Formats: sequence, structure tokens, C-alpha cells
Amino acid sequence: DSRQQQPNQNRDYRDHDEKFDQRKAGGGTVTFATTGSNFDTLLAAYTGTGVSNLTPIADNDDFNGALQSAITFDVQGGVIYYFAVDGFAGATGSIVFGWNLTTQNYTITVSASPSAGGTVSGGGTFAAGSSRTVTATPN
Repeated sequence: DSRQQQPNQNRDYRDHDEKFDQRKAGGGTVTFATTGSNFDTLLAAYTGTGVSNLTPIADNDDFNGALQSAITFDVQGGVIYYFAVDGFAGATGSIVFGWNLTTQNYTITVSASPSAGGTVSGGGTFAAGSSRTVTATPN
């Protein structure tokens, strides 16, 4: 079982794993949680090229005093994230694995100076990771 090669960070995260593919979206902040699971969960996130080559990103046991887990971290477009969910001390049950992605935006403000010197276009608010062209045209 390839999952047995996952890092355990002094915990046993080998029983269940998930993959979140962030390659099609821009960056943002994501929260993953096991809220609603009916047992004491452990949750960990990793990046890497495969199960045998993972780098820990975040882990949690007992978020906010509850027996379920939650982690929040920044994600980047073009990256695959791997997750492991397990039960504390071998606990088992039904896993509820949810997430919320908040994308990051950036704003480009454009203006001509002096104002009678020409026009500038291309400003606005855009999703992180997107490209925009700003055009300046003199009078």
C-alpha cells in the first residue's frame, strides 16, 4: 500500500488520503476541515510529486477544542495538494471532508498625468494568476 510511505509527523495519517488539484485555479487561501465526521480525526496536507516524495504543509488535531480537524493555508495555482485523514489512536468512522477556497484578487489603478495628456485603459480588479494589458495612448 503506497499510503504507508506518507510522512507521519509523529501521528499516523496512513489510513485515508485525498488529492486537491489546484492546477486549474489561481491562488488563494483554503480551509480544509473534517467538521461533521463522527470520530476524532487527524488531518494533514502535503505537496510533492507523489506519495513517496511529500513535503508537509499543515496538520491539525482537535481544531478549536473539537474532536475534528481543520487547516488553513495559502494555495498556489499549478500545484497539487495531497491530504491524509486518519483517526486519533486508531479511531474510525465516517469522514466528512470539506473545503472553502477564497481566491485572491489584485487591483490595477490607471490614470493619465497630466489628465489631458492621453488615455489609459486596462485597470480593474482581477483574479490572482491572471494577466492583463494596460494601454496608454497619448493625445
